[in-house]
Amino acid sequence: MSQNLLLGPTCQSCGAALLDKLDFGTNAAGAIVTDYCKFCFAKGEFVDPDITLEEMIKKSAAAMAKKKGGNAGKAEAMAERVLPGLDRWKAKH
Repeated sequence: MSQNLLLGPTCQSCGAALLDKLDFGTNAAGAIVTDYCKFCFAKGEFVDPDITLEEMIKKSAAAMAKKKGGNAGKAEAMAERVLPGLDRWKAKH
């Protein structure tokens, strides 16, 4: 599980902050998985197993801009910097 010093643990697929136990993904038995959020990993599997890094950057940026009411371009630039370093994407790039 990656720790962001300001936010706490983050999803190793989309970079979302995991602030509450309800934010975490689950394994096949339904127990909390600390490396991924519920939107990326559920019941022991990736929710969208075939998504590419580029697609995840777009998806994460759109969600970030919507949630924060921010600029989509800035959100995408941040996602482009952060996501390639996350565990799900490191080995692929």
